[in-house]
Amino acid sequence: MSRSFSVFATGLAVAAVSILVGGGGVPLRADEDVPDNVRVQLEDVLRQRVSKLREEKNEAGIPFRRGTYSKSFKRVDDATFHVTFHQDTASKGRLKTERYLLTLKKDTAGKWSVGG
Repeated sequence: MSRSFSVFATGLAVAAVSILVGGGGVPLRADEDVPDNVRVQLEDVLRQRVSKLREEKNEAGIPFRRGTYSKSFKRVDDATFHVTFHQDTASKGRLKTERYLLTLKKDTAGKWSVGG
């Protein structure tokens, strides 16, 4: 038996045992109950926030902020979701990362925004 086949067979055996011992199920995402159309609207709000951060420039005219967000939304109710947001701020020799739990709320007109 060749060495590469042996490594492949061993890896396959380990994967099979992991599936059998672990129940073989695929873990469900916490946000599977978020409809696709709502997800798109929530991500649009977050993309706009990231874009605004990217537009900020320091004294030298260089962008110094960026933002990232999780795509796992936690439903609070039909008009409220929570999401994790990271904001990085660069300065000379330093990168500061701030983590936020944002609340996304839908107003009476059906528009989503970051709310308190």
